[in-house]
Amino acid sequence: MTSTSLRKVSGKHLLSQPLPVALRDSIGQPDYLDLGTVEDSTVTTIWPTVFVTLDKAKLAGMIDDEDVQAVLEEFQNPMELEPGQVLLTEADVERAAHSYLMHHIHIIFQDYLDMQFPGMSLRCDAQMTRDSGRTDVIWTVLGITIAVMELKNCHALRTSDWTPHILQLELGPTPTAQQRSDEIIKKCGNFLESDEIAENIFNEKNNCKVLSIQAAKYAKTHFTPVVVLFDWLNMILLDFQPEVYEGYKPDWNESQWMDHRCPVEIMFAADEAEDGWNMSKTLLAALIFGFNKCFSEGKPVEGRKVRKAVRVNDDETEEYLAVPGAGTRTRPGNVP
Repeated sequence: MTSTSLRKVSGKHLLSQPLPVALRDSIGQPDYLDLGTVEDSTVTTIWPTVFVTLDKAKLAGMIDDEDVQAVLEEFQNPMELEPGQVLLTEADVERAAHSYLMHHIHIIFQDYLDMQFPGMSLRCDAQMTRDSGRTDVIWTVLGITIAVMELKNCHALRTSDWTPHILQLELGPTPTAQQRSDEIIKKCGNFLESDEIAENIFNEKNNCKVLSIQAAKYAKTHFTPVVVLFDWLNMILLDFQPEVYEGYKPDWNESQWMDHRCPVEIMFAADEAEDGWNMSKTLLAALIFGFNKCFSEGKPVEGRKVRKAVRVNDDETEEYLAVPGAGTRTRPGNVP
């Protein structure tokens, strides 16, 4: 019988430390887990093939927010460790993620909501199967999906699968949203036609296409801005509704990421990352990031859609209802 140990973790400690070392062994697993071809359940006709790097300074500002820091200062929660546990399957990763990652971040985020907007609650649904397929984790506030997570077995996420698809922008230190958009459009033409991309995206030993299709499906079916990919060793944060230049008004409920004026933004995180963006810090930032995109001063942004379970002929399904909202939110990217 495996013995367990109990220790208290603080909020700031959680955001500066890696996930428990005891869970890092992966017996019998290859260095890279090939996800193979796209399953029928995840097939979609449109998926992103071009990405730009997400500005971590935006996320850092959210973590450094006075209220977030106050919550982290007060947070003290017990963590029960199971030494010797092995993550051999995706189900193992899921169980460990709920216990050692999500549980603590949920408490911190809810405390943040209580401080900012009393009465608002975070809801987390796991393994939800509806008409749109099965989704590993869905986070909602007032029925609006602020983020979703796709869990994979260890070694499924590899940074080098994605880097050939990321535009290398040449911008000054403080570019305007318009300058950034112009640079993206300028770089996109030759980038999309390059032999390197054509070869890379159809490489069977490359998980980028499979994961891009899955992430795009979740973004579209759940009307969510933020999709998180996680395999315990690495995390990828995708922003499917990036800020755009002034005057351009995409439909946030459609596949606007195929318009090269607003390609999907991507960020990589790992517990060994030199920039300090570990899994816990990145997940907390992802929830705040998604919430800020969906709400303005505690009210839904106009056009956001509420996920509601309904019953049709004794079968449970779901529908999305548009909310009038609080008006169009002022987006930082809209200010030249």
